Amino acid sequence: MKIHKLKTVLALLLFTAFHRPFSASATISVSDLSNTISGYFSVMGGTIIGFPPQPQVSCAQSFTTGTGSYTLQDVTLSLSGGSGGGFQVFIYTNSAGAPGNFSGRTSLSGNSSPNTAGLYTYNATNTLNLNASTTYWVVALDANSNAGYGWNETSDLSYAGLPGWSIGNYDSSFVLGGGISWGTPDGSSHFSLGVDISPVPEPGSGSLLVLAFSLLGWKRGR
Repeated sequence: MKIHKLKTVLALLLFTAFHRPFSASATISVSDLSNTISGYFSVMGGTIIGFPPQPQVSCAQSFTTGTGSYTLQDVTLSLSGGSGGGFQVFIYTNSAGAPGNFSGRTSLSGNSSPNTAGLYTYNATNTLNLNASTTYWVVALDANSNAGYGWNETSDLSYAGLPGWSIGNYDSSFVLGGGISWGTPDGSSHFSLGVDISPVPEPGSGSLLVLAFSLLGWKRGR
């Protein structure tokens, strides 16, 4: 009788573990990439050669997470093209409505020479957990002097995404002579952006499997 009950418990544990909802591989996103492009803003490397010297110009677009735990998979930018190489994309934390300092940024991997117009995806190379109901910034900059690329923008402020997720204001910065100054966030346009994320898997399924196989091992040892 006890053996029969143990078999029943094992069967229920295994069934529950393998039939729990698990969507870690399902990618979901918040995006305005389908909106009509109204122009672009230049991301420039800058140089101190020539007169007057040209500043480095970085561009940033904010997005805010909803509820739940997620990891960042990648971001997609709509770019107008350019030349020079050295194009880089980062995730910055938020600080008083603008991108935070360098210590709070994470680099993404992707095409450093997006010379032709199109959609370019930049991937998270390490696990980057996104906190719930938190604002982050996607920042594009160029490390090469005399290089420049355009990040497309849209005056259509709508976006598609999960409930609670949003795309917010965009911003730009000018760096010259070692200083950095973010401008006042502009609410009239968005940079064209898509953020792909995956839910953090629930630990329950794995715990149930461990318990089931532990019981199985105990039964065989008797």
